[in-house]
Amino acid sequence: MYSLKSIRNKTLEKKGSSFLVGYLLSGYKSCEDLLDVIKNLDSEGLDVFELGFPSDNPYADGKVIAAAHNKVNSERARSLEYWAKIRRITDRPIWVMAYCKDFIDTGIYKDFVKESLVDGLVIPDLDDNKRLALRDEVSSSNVDVIGFVNPGMEDSILDRELSNYSLIYEQLYVGQTGDTHKKEDFHHMIEYTLEKHPNTVPFAGFGINSKQTLCNAYENGFKGAVVGTELIKRLNNSKEELYAFIKEVQGVKNMKERN
Repeated sequence: MYSLKSIRNKTLEKKGSSFLVGYLLSGYKSCEDLLDVIKNLDSEGLDVFELGFPSDNPYADGKVIAAAHNKVNSERARSLEYWAKIRRITDRPIWVMAYCKDFIDTGIYKDFVKESLVDGLVIPDLDDNKRLALRDEVSSSNVDVIGFVNPGMEDSILDRELSNYSLIYEQLYVGQTGDTHKKEDFHHMIEYTLEKHPNTVPFAGFGINSKQTLCNAYENGFKGAVVGTELIKRLNNSKEELYAFIKEVQGVKNMKERN
């Protein structure tokens, strides 16, 4: 099994279970707002910040997150200076979620890695060979590439991905983020992961939007979960509503840890 390189990410591995990843978009609702939000969520104990890198075409994201992409000051929200400010605010793991054409093809990722601004790269549209090459390229800088699996994959593909990455983003359904009408059919995927690759760190994504869905993820054996669309929805209403929601779902995580 591939070993994690980031010291911050290794804390998740040691944690064993019940970590929470929060997706936010760089520069949203404003660059100043995001810095304030990160400070508060760090204080609330959010385990990982997954920060979206603004894109002109966030095609894998649902309407809520896509609309947020259209409203940010992309020039500032993509800048190294701004991400350096974020890095100074929190010592939690920071993962950048970006599309290949915006972040990899442009070479911007090399500066982010060189400046130690992020701990993980979440690039959903990289093909398998390029993702593996990227993993090897950035490992010397103590940055990890997150693997992806979904319920539509055959066992042979699952096995390959689970062998090549330690942190595994396991989609609960195939499709865009935030699609509450999609049928979840993830049980074979997580069962296969736990049986065949027990040393990986699988976390659930897509459709985690409440205490109940988070609880279900933990009960089904996922070691962590990422909440994205629901955080942006709450932030659209107010920062206070976002903070209240995080406190609510953190309670589920903390209860799981006690048990």
